[in-house]
Amino acid sequence: MKLKTYFGLLLVASVLCTAFWAFNSRVIQTELFINPSSVLQRYSRRMEDIWNTERQAGKSSGFRTGKSDDDDEESQTSSDIQELVQKLMNQSAINKKEQVKIVSRVKESDTIESCIPQDTIVFLKTHKTGSSTLTNVFNRYADLRELTVALPIIGYNRFRWPLHFHWTSVDMYRLGQNYANFLTNHARYSRASMDAIMELDSLYITILRNPVYQFESMFDYMEFSKLLGLHNASDPIRRFLLKPYEYLRNMTIAQRGFPETANLIRNGMFFDLGLNPRSYDNRTLIMKEIEKIDKEFFLVLIMEYFDESLVLMKRELCWDLEDIVYVKQNQRHSKKSEMLTPSLKAMIERWNGADVLLYRHFNKTFWRKIKEHGDDFYKDLKEFRIKNRQVQQDCLSPVAAKERAFKLTKEVRKLQLNPLVSNFDRYFCDKILTNEVDYLKYFRLKFNPIFGYQRQLKLERLPQLEAGQKDQSNQQPVVQFLWSSK
Repeated sequence: MKLKTYFGLLLVASVLCTAFWAFNSRVIQTELFINPSSVLQRYSRRMEDIWNTERQAGKSSGFRTGKSDDDDEESQTSSDIQELVQKLMNQSAINKKEQVKIVSRVKESDTIESCIPQDTIVFLKTHKTGSSTLTNVFNRYADLRELTVALPIIGYNRFRWPLHFHWTSVDMYRLGQNYANFLTNHARYSRASMDAIMELDSLYITILRNPVYQFESMFDYMEFSKLLGLHNASDPIRRFLLKPYEYLRNMTIAQRGFPETANLIRNGMFFDLGLNPRSYDNRTLIMKEIEKIDKEFFLVLIMEYFDESLVLMKRELCWDLEDIVYVKQNQRHSKKSEMLTPSLKAMIERWNGADVLLYRHFNKTFWRKIKEHGDDFYKDLKEFRIKNRQVQQDCLSPVAAKERAFKLTKEVRKLQLNPLVSNFDRYFCDKILTNEVDYLKYFRLKFNPIFGYQRQLKLERLPQLEAGQKDQSNQQPVVQFLWSSK
């Protein structure tokens, strides 16, 4: 009897574990599993959209619409798919040229009508470059304008990172049959896969930082000294860089594998942008990748000039100053007093040579873009700094606080709402102080089409709508909340 009870409990536990795994797997979270016909319709529509774009552009090349006598049906389909992927990869170049034309028209005319706000953006996050602060800016913009956001599947906060992005890592259930306007969570760059779930006119934006200080910040934040067995060393970075491969080999043995975060221990920014680690010492391939990124990305920002980057982005995207106000997110609570001597900086640059070439190239293009905007750029910059200081003063509590970083033991600065903030500004301040993890939880409630947040909002609005239809006065019958569903 006891044996039967034991096996019965074991069977129940196995079923529960299998169900839990299936719920968190990429299969059940995709709409392909729930409704395969709608997914096929999505990608058929994507193919049709690209084909229409090609025809409107007057290009002679396109998808093969007929079947030759020598080719069978299988080879025809394979050829069409290959051409679709190629066109998806090349779409960015077409989009970028179109957006440059829009911006040029803005510069030629001061009329509001000539400036079209851009609201389809992929923000490719890089680690320890101020990207968490920028993520809040993009999440807030999408949230307040009821735009769709691509989210990782349940149980994950990133899109398959450190693997390259793939559409199966997207929560298709919440995205539904729509294409996404924004993608902001950590993902490793893969243009064709990202284009597959984004709107056709999506613009790609990222941010870089001086590789010396990015590496030092990453080394400290990710606690590499512990992984490498250097937590008791007085100068762990120098000790590591003297024999990097020896320490990495010992770490792999001690950890019985290569930890995910260790992918960032060399050329972390270029790793996020998709470069194969085997190419880190191949200067020719690195320069080709830089040229590719320059072609495919609409804007590459620089952390050292964060305010300038935001104002440049605001002008390029035709946004307002209120859209880019910020407080620093995921900031280290305290910094080590380790001195970066000139010799140590040189060692860091040699170890992160690909990132150095990447940063130098886009630092030049950054200032070239600013120069194109003329003196008005610096007027906007002055106005923005005044406005942002006022927002930080109104929203952020002056009391210093700290909390643990996500899935780490490192402490970061905790953002707290100013208790003296007015009721009028409280909602907006809450949005500014919301970190990326909390925004992800919020979006999962907001975009759930059946349960929870959206359903409750609709039920709350229904009586207001019915009352508004009977109200014949001049007063607006229904209050349209920014976060309500349409």
